[in-house]
Amino acid sequence: MQGEKLSEILTPTETHHGVFEERVVAASRTDRADAYKRMIRSAFAAKKSVYVVAPTIRSVEYWAKELSKGIQKHVLVLHSKTTKKNLRSAFAQLKTSDRPLLVFVTPGFFLVPRADLGFIIAEDEGSSLYKTIDRYSADLRILIRSVAEHAGLTLTWGDTMPRLETLARLGADHLPRTYVPKKVHVVP
Repeated sequence: MQGEKLSEILTPTETHHGVFEERVVAASRTDRADAYKRMIRSAFAAKKSVYVVAPTIRSVEYWAKELSKGIQKHVLVLHSKTTKKNLRSAFAQLKTSDRPLLVFVTPGFFLVPRADLGFIIAEDEGSSLYKTIDRYSADLRILIRSVAEHAGLTLTWGDTMPRLETLARLGADHLPRTYVPKKVHVVP
């Protein structure tokens, strides 16, 4: 793997011929979950794997619980608190499975290669937790978008209210309708 170029790892010529597409799902959590379930079903029908990227372990576990009902055999969860034993079995399944997988990851595990990857869902895209805290302060949303673009994948950003730069990049001429709770508490 040391001698391989990043483009060879991420875009095998025999599998990715797709055209990059970028979408936004701006809705409540339950409405986003419904939209994600539809996307996952269509991806599995096309024999493509799906990565769901979330900025925190808690969020990854929530979405794994919410979206994996009925397909638990085809679901992998990778984050920094995953045990070594579970990581080994997950990497073995990623490498050997001939069926599409639903993979939930934090940004640190995002670049785990999968040849049949077709869709990426970046949940909670407005979170500042996608930015690293080190000296260079890299925004991993830029990495996610770049990988999806170069590999010809479908990228879906999800949040209650998307970032304005995402809306501007997608050419939105108005703000999307967002989820408003029934009771709004105003703090003086």
